Amino acid sequence: MVKTRKDDTIVGGAACVYLLHFPNHSHYIGHTTTGTYRRLRRHLSGRGSRWVYNHIRSSGEPEIGAVVWFETVWEAVQEERRYKRYWAKLVSKCEVCNGKSFRTR
Repeated sequence: MVKTRKDDTIVGGAACVYLLHFPNHSHYIGHTTTGTYRRLRRHLSGRGSRWVYNHIRSSGEPEIGAVVWFETVWEAVQEERRYKRYWAKLVSKCEVCNGKSFRTR
């Protein structure tokens, strides 16, 4: 996995698959070539996914839960499809969920 710097420049990869963690503990998986924080700003302004924008209005602003970088956009798109099929694979890497202890009833 390749990380981004604080200024959101891409380090070592062309595209990434990211996981958004919402306050109601739901998640969204997407991919981007522009950087995760820029993509999150697009979602917040309503120019990203319609589902995310509506979910932000109902549950609050999301946090970036996980980012996985890839060398090519093709690899990122293929991996996003795989993660969406087996969403628990990426959700298990969510830093927000793993950093907090949730009590379920």
